[in-house]
Amino acid sequence: LFGFGDGRAAWAQPAAATVSAEDVQEAIDGAIKYLFGQQNSNNGTWPGYDEYSSGHTALVVLALLNAGVEPDHLKLKNSLNYLRRIEPKKIYEASLQVMVFVAASPKRDLARIQRLCEALQDAQHK
Repeated sequence: LFGFGDGRAAWAQPAAATVSAEDVQEAIDGAIKYLFGQQNSNNGTWPGYDEYSSGHTALVVLALLNAGVEPDHLKLKNSLNYLRRIEPKKIYEASLQVMVFVAASPKRDLARIQRLCEALQDAQHK
C-alpha cells in the first residue's frame, strides 16, 4: 500500500514476469565482463577512494564471487593476493575483507579472518 500524502492510497501491483533466467544470466555475464574490464591488470585492483585503499577492490571481488566467478580465476587470484598484502585501515575495509576471504578461501585465510574479526570486535568497544 502506498500513500500519496493527501489521504489517497494505492496497492502496488506486481511486475509482470518478463525476465527469463537467460536474461538474468546474460546481465550477470555482462557485469562480470565490465568489472574485469575496469580492473588494473598490474595489481588486480579497482579504482576507488584513497581513504579506503582496499575497500573498492574487496567490494568488487565479493560481487564477482557472488556472481559465480571462481576464486581460482586468474584475474580474481591477482586481486585476492593484493588483498592479502593490504592491512585494512577502516572498519569498512576490514569487514569486506572478512566477507571476501570467507567466500573465497576460508581454510587458507582462516588466521587472517580470525584476526580481522577480532579487530572488528575491538573496534566496537572503543
